[in-house]
Amino acid sequence: VGCIESTQLRLRVDAEYRFWIANAFTPNGDCLNDVFKPTLMGVKEYDFKIYDRWGRIVFQTENTEVSWDGTIEESNQLPPTTVFAYRIHLLDVHGNYHTFYGHVTLYRNG
Repeated sequence: VGCIESTQLRLRVDAEYRFWIANAFTPNGDCLNDVFKPTLMGVKEYDFKIYDRWGRIVFQTENTEVSWDGTIEESNQLPPTTVFAYRIHLLDVHGNYHTFYGHVTLYRNG
């Protein structure tokens, strides 16, 4: 009667690294999947490039908050439905480098 129990535990929470990226997006202004960029956590350095089918860079950024809206940098135009390649090179919070290669389909309706 009247007993109180307590305990203490010290936790160490390490920084976490996560990477996820879609394989398609629809830049049509409906606010659903209008931009393309990876979802990242625990990234210290970042280099993101998107290439057209001829290997020309159509988008690039080193800012993890910047996304691609599908516009081709040189012409400022949206292309029709097509596939682009990407390369992402990054350094995680644990000091490990990662490089991801893949493709994304830009889907245009109409």
